[in-house]
Amino acid sequence: MSAYVARRIAQAAVLLVAVSFVSYGIMNAAPGGPLAVYLHNPQVTPDKIDLLRHQLGLDRPWYARYATWLGGLAEGHWGYSYYTGRPVLAMIGERLPATFMLMLVAFALAIGLSVPAGLYAATHKYRWGDNVLSFGSFFAWAMPTFWFGLMLQLLLGVQLRLLPVHRFWTLPNAAKSR
Repeated sequence: MSAYVARRIAQAAVLLVAVSFVSYGIMNAAPGGPLAVYLHNPQVTPDKIDLLRHQLGLDRPWYARYATWLGGLAEGHWGYSYYTGRPVLAMIGERLPATFMLMLVAFALAIGLSVPAGLYAATHKYRWGDNVLSFGSFFAWAMPTFWFGLMLQLLLGVQLRLLPVHRFWTLPNAAKSR
């Protein structure tokens, strides 16, 4: 049993390193980069670009940058936002309560709607209601979630005005930092 657990932990560690390597590769292959904002600014000279490249460590080899990035990721030093200049981890922490609330409400709605619908479909097999519920469930599974979510926001928030879609009320500390 302990050999099995050790093997699974080793497999998970290798998988995590592989995923981090692919993620890092995708981020570095993306067009632009952290200096793209400065490249089209006539006030920023090539010397300043080189200085920024050195300060950000972009002049180091890719494997050294990867090791630094992976170490910072593991330690919780996720850097600073290029947009706001604030720590990324703090910005994620501010959004976690709203994310957890959204997940909790979505889970409660999913259970609250699917269990009665499933019970009805099971007790009324091959009838009109079962066919409608089956079609609805297949439709919901086939729908891209991002598009379905946007359409639900449009219907429930904008058209019917049943839900707020423009703001989430948070704790007073989070509201002050915005």
